[in-house]
Amino acid sequence: MQNGRATKQAPASAGLRLGELIGGLGLLGKRELADALKVSHETGLPLGRVLVMSGYLKDDMLAAVVDAQSMIREGLIDIGMAKKVLAVVKQKQCTLNQALVESGVDSEIKRSNLLGDLLMEAGYIDEKRLKLALEQSTATGLPLGRTLVLSGLIPEELLSIAINAQVLLRDSRVSRAQATQSLRSAFSRHVPIEVPLAEKGYYALPTRQSIRLGEILLAAGVLSEQELMTALEFGLANNKPVGEVLTDLRFIEEATITAALALQKMVAEQSLKLEDATLALSAIYRDGITLEEALNNSSPKDSQKSKSKNTATQTFPEFLQLTKNVTTDELRKAFEAVLLNPQMVAKILDVAGVIDKNVLQEALKSYQLFKQGRLSIEHACVVLEFCRKNQVSVDDALKALNWQQLDQMQKPISTREYDLAKWAEACRTAYAIYELGDLDQAEQMWAEILDRAEEIEINDVRHPRAKEVLAKIYETQNRHNEALDLFLESLKSKRALFEENHFEIAATLNNVASLAYRINDLKLSEFYSRQYLVMLEVLSGPTHPNVASALDNLGLTCHLQNRYEEAAALYQRALDICTNTLGSEHPSTVRVMRKYAATLKALDKNEELSRLNGVVAGTISGSWKTLKLPTEDSLFSDAPVN
Repeated sequence: MQNGRATKQAPASAGLRLGELIGGLGLLGKRELADALKVSHETGLPLGRVLVMSGYLKDDMLAAVVDAQSMIREGLIDIGMAKKVLAVVKQKQCTLNQALVESGVDSEIKRSNLLGDLLMEAGYIDEKRLKLALEQSTATGLPLGRTLVLSGLIPEELLSIAINAQVLLRDSRVSRAQATQSLRSAFSRHVPIEVPLAEKGYYALPTRQSIRLGEILLAAGVLSEQELMTALEFGLANNKPVGEVLTDLRFIEEATITAALALQKMVAEQSLKLEDATLALSAIYRDGITLEEALNNSSPKDSQKSKSKNTATQTFPEFLQLTKNVTTDELRKAFEAVLLNPQMVAKILDVAGVIDKNVLQEALKSYQLFKQGRLSIEHACVVLEFCRKNQVSVDDALKALNWQQLDQMQKPISTREYDLAKWAEACRTAYAIYELGDLDQAEQMWAEILDRAEEIEINDVRHPRAKEVLAKIYETQNRHNEALDLFLESLKSKRALFEENHFEIAATLNNVASLAYRINDLKLSEFYSRQYLVMLEVLSGPTHPNVASALDNLGLTCHLQNRYEEAAALYQRALDICTNTLGSEHPSTVRVMRKYAATLKALDKNEELSRLNGVVAGTISGSWKTLKLPTEDSLFSDAPVN
């Protein structure tokens, strides 16, 4: 330590875990810490969250410990200094920064931005773009990740994966190198980061049902994904619990957070099912009922009715309805008429003195840019807030944020670049609708997307991928012939785009084989599954677990056609691969073993059957295992695959 400033330490303490630090500081006894670690492992909840929920630590103390842990890992302070400053935090109930100053350490210690570092190390942004984004983040007050998304530097999906990587790093679940490596894998495969971490043995998936606070809020419709990501990022940057950040940002009221935390604990303790917790929180947020009422299945409608009986509390529109002067439909149309005339709304607000006239002017301009499709609603809101804070025009705000290109004012609306960007945005929206399960709306949107793709000549992999999304919608609707036609069209397109062997082609072959199996066209399923198997062996190697799954699928089609010898040979190969790569007790291994046993029974090979250690050899059954194969870019990426 020189001149009261921390110096870089040796990396010996870089792997210090949260539990070790808490134990070393004497904040918790060994027994209590062991119990908390056990609960954390079983439920999947972060250790820090378990300690707070159990009453062992307060949120502010946990935040200070986590912050100190980060500084140790970055080599800014050593363990001895951490103990010293945390003792000050505990004694004086102050923040870590205040304790650092009290202990003679410069409070202006330069901290790296972990999110930016992760994205740079993973190769998704360079130093120049990161610096620009950090400047924009400072100017707007938005967190770095949100700024990167709004600037078009990274997609939303990548931000979500990177923030989850940060959470795992904060909770000492993985190392920096493991997080970076798995970040790339998760994004390329479009899976949660926990999947590649678990595959490589870096991370143990929870053995009991659990849910994070953000997940239950999202599932209940209390938060949007953008709001959650923003809150998580602010929380990580400031070492604050996400619940506290959500209330600070006024995304959610404190009562809703309190209820969500209580429901989260119930799920972790297995006293409440996850789906029941989600429904209860949704009712609390939507209808203003208590946690007890929600858990007792109190009727939200009854609650609302009881309030409406007191005419003294009625709004004017409600009063008009009660007096039978207007119908609900007439009232709805009146409101729609007002909302369709933003100038009218602006004039009312101006006359009422509710909002500054200059801000109103810029609000109208940003709204028009949004209506014209030149700015997203999120971009428009950020621009307007920048105008309000800095007393500048929308044009000046766009220049300051380096977002001039977003509103396309310098380019004709019909330019190809703009058409492609709008098409990709439409894909993202349609896919979100599809994921939410609204198949009718999703079908209409994807049909329009495909028509538009023909018009603007989308000639890269995104076009056949879009066809497959619509094909899967048709498949879910039991419109099998239409689905099969689209899958085959996609296959033809991909074969024209790529070399002979490619994961994109393999994925579509598997989709066709799966659909054919579903409609009981076993010969067609076998035809495409054999092609799929050959290609997968080349791409992944002959002993990859995915190859075992392909052998399993092909064996199933042969068995159901009474070609037992062929099926047995395929199952034997699949079983050998699964046993060697996954282990004899893995669910995939057991599933193949059961099918193999059923085939041996059909062949009357009782001696071989007996060697399978008593596996039940019943009637053959099984569903087609459709794999989510790795691809080189996102469905909605603007860059074509080479």
